[in-house]
Amino acid sequence: MLTTTRKNGEPIPDYVRRTWDWYARRARASRWAHHGLELVNLLMASAIPATLALGLPPAIAAVLGAGVVLCGGLRQIFDWHQNWIRFAQVRSEIEQQVARFGAGLVPYARAEAADRALVASVNDIVQADLAGWAVRTRTRPLPPEAEQPGA
Repeated sequence: MLTTTRKNGEPIPDYVRRTWDWYARRARASRWAHHGLELVNLLMASAIPATLALGLPPAIAAVLGAGVVLCGGLRQIFDWHQNWIRFAQVRSEIEQQVARFGAGLVPYARAEAADRALVASVNDIVQADLAGWAVRTRTRPLPPEAEQPGA
């Protein structure tokens, strides 16, 4: 949980609270999406041999198999697991800076400059996250079927 005040009772800057809240919500949503997708995928995959063993029509197993493939595609497209880790890490880094701010530690020791220093630190954390995201997005390999023929 985020400490929302300094030692002297002053609240943290609104930008910091809103940024932390955004990353906390995204981490939670990505975690739920990741776990939900994995659960659905596991249930469908394990149901395939069960449907065949029970003598149900093979079409049911085929639809379940298509669902497993769909889950794999969704996992690749949305990358909820990686996003969950990324958002939680940024949230934690913001919490560390807010804790230092709350305790009045360097670089937040001078009260008159503490707010600006905290906003700058949080902005640096966010910019580093965005830069890392951009690099990962640009360097993500294409699936084999998306490669150009003869390339």
